[in-house]
Amino acid sequence: MPGVAGVDSLGSPELSFYHHFQITLPREYPQNLAQIKIINKTPLYHPRIAGVGGKACYTVNGEVDRILTDIVFNVLMRPETVRPPGQYKDADWGLDSSKMKWYIKYGPEKLYTLLKEEWGKKQNQQEVRKKVQFMD
Repeated sequence: MPGVAGVDSLGSPELSFYHHFQITLPREYPQNLAQIKIINKTPLYHPRIAGVGGKACYTVNGEVDRILTDIVFNVLMRPETVRPPGQYKDADWGLDSSKMKWYIKYGPEKLYTLLKEEWGKKQNQQEVRKKVQFMD
């Protein structure tokens, strides 16, 4: 699925179709949800996700299947998951205010539409394969 890997010198998004996250569950799971760690392993230009090897600013409120689904919506940068200040009450600037400013300037709905369109093109070009790999 497409996600913004970076921004070029003109402020246009550079897309990537490969994303890798590491999710670490605490031994006490599903109790201690606050201890779940989500680490980004590939470039993703997102205001709520730190750079490669950095954490995701994400509140875990459910089971692992919900976490995986929500990550998809975060990669696609749905406005309601990014929650830009000025559009959502009590929203903050995320982990990187410069990325959030770019996101707001580019246009949340415009970006979401672009990513959905690119996803649709990819679905029409090749066989859809789902792959979730669990690692020790």
